[in-house]
Amino acid sequence: MLPVPFVIYADYEAFTEKIDTWQPPNGKSYTQNYQSHRACGFGYKVVCHYYKSYSRPIEIYRVEDTTKRFIEKMFEEFRSCQSVMREHFNKWLNLTAKNERDFQNSTSCHIDLWEKI
Repeated sequence: MLPVPFVIYADYEAFTEKIDTWQPPNGKSYTQNYQSHRACGFGYKVVCHYYKSYSRPIEIYRVEDTTKRFIEKMFEEFRSCQSVMREHFNKWLNLTAKNERDFQNSTSCHIDLWEKI
């Protein structure tokens, strides 16, 4: 119901290579493997929902060890997003006395209200 602070949109690229050695099993149901995929590159973009200044430009990689590099980059981005959230988004609300009273006396959540619509 609430937007997440960061989203990573990613696209993974692969070459397809024909498989010539596949043999169907005798008398059994099967799926025919006729090609394999070999990873060759990826691209991604980090988008911040709250502040565009924390969004990052598109990153494109064509590397030999594509899968390993993709996972490393995703963990780097994850740690970076966590750092931004801790430093810039983790702030106390400045509530007036009336806001605090209203909050303490509330019996429903605005998110629950949206679910009923």
